[in-house]
Amino acid sequence: MMMTKISVSFPLLCFVAALLVVIAPRGALAGCGNFTASDGSTYNLDPLTLPGGEYSGIENVTATHSYTYRWNFCAPAKTACSAFSNYRVTQTGDQNGACIPCGYEPISFSDHPDGPSKGVLVTYINSLDSTCSSGQLRRTTHIIVGCGTTDWTLDGISEPSMCVYEIAGRSKHACPLSGTKDSLSA
Repeated sequence: MMMTKISVSFPLLCFVAALLVVIAPRGALAGCGNFTASDGSTYNLDPLTLPGGEYSGIENVTATHSYTYRWNFCAPAKTACSAFSNYRVTQTGDQNGACIPCGYEPISFSDHPDGPSKGVLVTYINSLDSTCSSGQLRRTTHIIVGCGTTDWTLDGISEPSMCVYEIAGRSKHACPLSGTKDSLSA
C-alpha cells in the first residue's frame, strides 16, 4: 500500500479551523454548567438549560419604558430576534422593538458576589458587538444565581452601568453539590 503525504500550509489549517468554529451548530453545551468555586464548592447549572426555550424578565426603566430580557444558561435563548438566534442573552425595548444582543460567548463562571458557597456568577460577553458606546465597550451580562429552593426564581434585572446588565435570581441548582453548604434562600 502506498502512502501519500499531503502538505497543508499552517495559514490554511488555521482558516479551516476558524471556519469550523463559525459554522458549527450552537446548541446546548454539554457540561458547560459545571463549576468549582474558590473554596472547593462544586456546582452543576446544566439543569437550568432549557433546550429550545428561554427565561425572560422585564427591567422597568421608568413608569412608561421597559426592556424585556431573554436568556438561557448553556444554550441559545429562543429569542424573537431571529438575527441573534445563537445568543445566550438578548434585550428588546418596548418603545422601538429593537433587539439587542447582550451576551454570546465566552461563558465564564466565578464565585457568587456574596461568597463562593452562596451560588454562582455566570458572565456572557457579546464578543461580536462593536456598537455599544461607539465600540468602546462590549455588552456584558452577569447572571447572579444564588442558592434557592425552586428551579428558578427571578429577583430582578438592572443595568448598573452602560452596556453591563445584571440578572439576579435563585435556584436549587445553584446550591453547592459538595464543599461548604451555605444558602441565600429565605
